[in-house]
Amino acid sequence: MKVLLIGINAKFIQTNLAIRLLNAYIQTWLPAPVRNEITVQCCEWNINQSISVIIQGIFTGKPDVVLFSTYIWNKMYVFQIAEDLRKIMPDLVIGFGGPEVSWSCSAVFSESSAVNLIMIGEGEQTAVELLSALYAKEPLLKVPGLCVRGTGLPDSGLVITYTEQRSLLRTLDDIPNPYRNGFGDINPQNRILYYESSRGCPYSCAYCLSSIDHTVRFYSLGRVLEDIGFFLDEKVLLVKFVDRTFNLKPERYLSIWRYIRDHYNGITTFHFEIHASVLTDEAFEVMETMPPGSIQFEIGIQSSNPDTLRLIHRTTDQEILAHNLRRIPSSIHTHVDLIAGLPGEDFSSFKKSFNFAFSFQVDMVQLGFLKILAGTEMEHIAKTGGYAWSSRPPYEVLSSPDLSFDELIILKEIDHLVDTLFNSGLMVHTVRCLARMCGSAFALFEYLSKFVRAWFPDSDLFLPRRPADLFSCIASAIETLDMDHNSSEEPVEWLRYDFLLQGKPGLFPPWFTRRYDKAAHDDALIAHNLLEKGQSRRSAYSRSEFDQFAFTPENPPQPVLFVYPPSGSKEKKAQVLFL
Repeated sequence: MKVLLIGINAKFIQTNLAIRLLNAYIQTWLPAPVRNEITVQCCEWNINQSISVIIQGIFTGKPDVVLFSTYIWNKMYVFQIAEDLRKIMPDLVIGFGGPEVSWSCSAVFSESSAVNLIMIGEGEQTAVELLSALYAKEPLLKVPGLCVRGTGLPDSGLVITYTEQRSLLRTLDDIPNPYRNGFGDINPQNRILYYESSRGCPYSCAYCLSSIDHTVRFYSLGRVLEDIGFFLDEKVLLVKFVDRTFNLKPERYLSIWRYIRDHYNGITTFHFEIHASVLTDEAFEVMETMPPGSIQFEIGIQSSNPDTLRLIHRTTDQEILAHNLRRIPSSIHTHVDLIAGLPGEDFSSFKKSFNFAFSFQVDMVQLGFLKILAGTEMEHIAKTGGYAWSSRPPYEVLSSPDLSFDELIILKEIDHLVDTLFNSGLMVHTVRCLARMCGSAFALFEYLSKFVRAWFPDSDLFLPRRPADLFSCIASAIETLDMDHNSSEEPVEWLRYDFLLQGKPGLFPPWFTRRYDKAAHDDALIAHNLLEKGQSRRSAYSRSEFDQFAFTPENPPQPVLFVYPPSGSKEKKAQVLFL
């Protein structure tokens, strides 16, 4: 019997953790006689690939059973693929699992006539018993953790039956490291690897599926440290911990950070989603010792409105949160999240939340939009509270009692510009300077959304643009912005700085006024051991640039040497040497 575990990712760079966990558990715990007769294979595609290519890949594998990992971003793809597979492989057993189907099985069976069974909740032990039953041709109704159509086999009836509820695994260490026996057909140097060190969440955020089960279980600390050592030895580029709140136990998470610090390989970055308001003084002491690039944080602010936070059950002390965000060292890449459309937050309130998030020296501000997920408390609030939202994934809010669709359109445009100009790293220093001079970050982006659309001939804010064109656009915008002219800052100087930071320019655009000094460039190269006297300057010049910046008019121009990383380097931006 051949089984395919199928993940369809949102992007090429991503990997699917769920199917790997299932496979690792199956290979370990499926009884030996059955294991020898069943072939299990993980297969991954992404939603940017043609559905026909995915179907062809599955068909070529000639499986007897396919189990799809189903999420908000791939549900419609999975349903269509399953429908087409049913037509060309009528005897195929098709199963779905994952958060997008676990809480609404009856609706899923109504939407998809192709699916035979749904795995509910935690799937490792369910998968083992399911495959054993299929191989032995035993009734699937005896397998806990399933919802089946008929008996769970093709053409076996229309009655929908829930089997016995599956108990949670007592020991997560029973699940092997899903990467230790190989990475399959992915290259860990150019893909994100997802990893869990715990399951569950103690919090009750109304919009989140994790709030349904407050049970938190942990892998043993020794096991986690062993896995981290494996990732470091393999020189994986980025490992994202999927723990809903990583920093629940100080003695545990600090041990993990210290291990990363003491064994850092200069390559691997570990990403953690943390609750900033519960960070301890000892945590900040450890952060100060972390090598740059070794860890990064994602922090959910969601809103700064106390009434909104109360309505969605996020008990966060905003003063402590702000204090702790400012204490995070600048060497740690930090990303904060907001959600537009939450209860009690109108356009004016969201402006304040946006400016609150931007007031910290974070690297990314992610503006998300509320999704009304089946099974959450937010679904009940939305149904009874005058919300409108899309009936198809990702179930995004269209309007709320506090926020109109017109206002959401404005926020969509601002979100796009924040991603394009700031989160991408394209002109971070310029944006921060302009936000200060315009009075607030929201005022800046609200103005830019109108200016950018008018500046480009096609008037399409969302079209991809060349970085050079975006720099020229913002140079023009600076001339028209209503700014605090009593400020001593010169935003065009920061724009010039950001422009050279991106890479060595082939040509300088008309708006760029150079303050180049060849002798000073040579001196800077020699001073930093990048050019020896008598050596050819061509190589040193090809990977460096020099200019002077009058960031404030009362001070003399600041000479700066930009040293660009070699091709293929992990670093993408120039090393900046202030002279």
